[in-house]
Amino acid sequence: MNEPMSVEQIYQIEEYRALRKEIEYYIAEFRSQERNVVIAVGVIWGWLIGNHQWHYLPWLVPVLLCGAASIRSHVLNKHMGVISRYIASLEDSFGVGGWEHHFTRIVRRRKYSNFANVFLTNTLLLLAIVGFFFHSQLLK
Repeated sequence: MNEPMSVEQIYQIEEYRALRKEIEYYIAEFRSQERNVVIAVGVIWGWLIGNHQWHYLPWLVPVLLCGAASIRSHVLNKHMGVISRYIASLEDSFGVGGWEHHFTRIVRRRKYSNFANVFLTNTLLLLAIVGFFFHSQLLK
């Protein structure tokens, strides 16, 4: 009834744990990056407005910062998707329907988009672009 686990099964369990930790790290990294970008853009805009910077080049810095953060968020999100699919295959090998299977059902049912994971970063990118094009109105 209680058969001892094979070396392969023990390995898969340890691999599963490591990959779950990696996903948890990426989720924390998303939030940290979003917070840091908000702070950085706010500080840069505060400095630009406070010093009445009319030239357009300094106003491009928040756009570049948000663009880089958006690309990084997208890459992290794609990598998390790869890990998620692999974890689902590990769950299949044990004949259990864990979180990755449950999450896949939620995604299908609610038409959830991966874009939601990078929503704030993309919103900041849009705001930075607006600030770049309308910086003269912000300085009045």
